[in-house]
Amino acid sequence: MREILFKAKRKDNGEWVEGYYLNKIDPLLGVESSFILNQGDMCSFFSWHEVDPYTVCQCVGKKDKNGKYIFENDVVLYENKKKYKVVFEDYMFTCKRFYNPSYDAPGDAFSEGTECFEVIGTIHDKG
Repeated sequence: MREILFKAKRKDNGEWVEGYYLNKIDPLLGVESSFILNQGDMCSFFSWHEVDPYTVCQCVGKKDKNGKYIFENDVVLYENKKKYKVVFEDYMFTCKRFYNPSYDAPGDAFSEGTECFEVIGTIHDKG
């Protein structure tokens, strides 16, 4: 069985955190909150990080050429030439070329290999 990982930006300091995603609704106040729980220590409340729900991204289950996990909304460089955004649509992950969203990456980007991809950022970070 494979792990389903997520990443998101923490509300308190804006840093990225990876782990398991939890969406919680306070029954008394009706307030909704999103959390990422550290993988190794889910029982401790200190391992729960409140995150911005608009930055939550699911892992595609593959790593780039540098061994870094690839997540939805990451910006990847294909063969050191073209930038793509990782998207989830039609129940699968794929890459969409910037400035031409109808142009997909060659082949099924994540079914074969990811050694041609390098994560260079995310759409949620400026710069």
